[in-house]
Amino acid sequence: MVSSARDRQKQHWETILSANFGREYVENVTRIGNTHARIGLSPKWYIAGYAVLLDNMIRRIVSDCEIKRNRRFGRQPQTDLGEIVGTLIRVALLDIDLSVSTYLDKLRDDREAAQEEGTAALVAIAQALDQMTEGNMSVTLDEKVIEKAPILATSFNGLKAGIGVIIGDIRDVSSGVKDSSRSIRNNVETLRERATSQMGAISDITESSAILDRTVSDVLVQMQAATVTIDNFSTAVANGNGDVDALSLSIAQIGEAWRAMLTLVRDISEISTKIRMLALNAHIEASRAGEYGSGFSVIAESIRELAGITGKAAASITELAETSQESITSAEISARRTKVVLSDIGDGVGVVRDVVARIDEAMKTQSSGARANHEVASRLNQSANQSVEQANKMTESCDKLVDQSGVLTNLVLEFDRAPVEV
Repeated sequence: MVSSARDRQKQHWETILSANFGREYVENVTRIGNTHARIGLSPKWYIAGYAVLLDNMIRRIVSDCEIKRNRRFGRQPQTDLGEIVGTLIRVALLDIDLSVSTYLDKLRDDREAAQEEGTAALVAIAQALDQMTEGNMSVTLDEKVIEKAPILATSFNGLKAGIGVIIGDIRDVSSGVKDSSRSIRNNVETLRERATSQMGAISDITESSAILDRTVSDVLVQMQAATVTIDNFSTAVANGNGDVDALSLSIAQIGEAWRAMLTLVRDISEISTKIRMLALNAHIEASRAGEYGSGFSVIAESIRELAGITGKAAASITELAETSQESITSAEISARRTKVVLSDIGDGVGVVRDVVARIDEAMKTQSSGARANHEVASRLNQSANQSVEQANKMTESCDKLVDQSGVLTNLVLEFDRAPVEV
């Protein structure tokens, strides 16, 4: 390979030194420049090689000229050497210029071609990205595009794979969200139905507690009225005890008066009996006196009759007094019994008052409890209403979430996974 390059270089310089600068020369120089550009030989090495070559050639020319001049005894003009060296340098520079220009043109053409190919690769990648944005996840890059832009191609494939994973995750998540939303909606619907049922039960409890509160309040009012009535009755019983005591005292006083009067009537009855006996004796004595005692006899008879009437009246009064005494005694017994009964009634009223007071206190507590229960039931009813409203809102939100999950799933399903090469 080295000898072949040496031979071609020799032929090339033979062409140059023969001043044959035709098409063949231009083709050779162009081929050399393209070869240097293809193998990546920098112009500095080419120029350095020419420097070594020219140095040797100029030294050889100068040396040959010196020898020839010596042979001619120094008569050869110096202009011949300068012309030869100058021509050699001009030819060498021309050859260098053509070769380096070809080299640079080749590099420029390769760079422009690479730039065009890179631009085409970028356009292809951009088109692939555009297709991906339109939902075509099956797009792939051509091998030439991958060769021209390997870094971008690797990034594109990584981006595509990542987006594919994300889309798959989104599809799975959206499907899971949809299923979960439906499950949540069903659970919320069940919760809403239960809350509605509980709200009805709580409404019944609230109404019942309100009725209980009103009933307890009414009973409390009645108990307060009963307390007032019992207090009045207790006062009346106390007053009755006082009246019975006064009545017993009056009956006792009447009994004593009747007993005194009965004693007097008995004394009158005894006096009437004695008068009758005296009148009878006087009548007997008047009868014995005859005519002289007839007037006295009439008076004695009248006294006897009056004493008889008085005795009968005394007997009637005595009988009536005894009967009245029995009535008074019975009244005293009844008064004592009434006092005992009223005392028992007073004790019973006291017991009833205590019971009513305890019942009243219990009813107040019950009223407070019923009112508190009613308030709690009202709050529960309000809370149940709010729970139903929240459940309705959650149901609506779940429905919207299901719809949005369906839309998202449909969007994900629109991504085409069939391979399309770009």
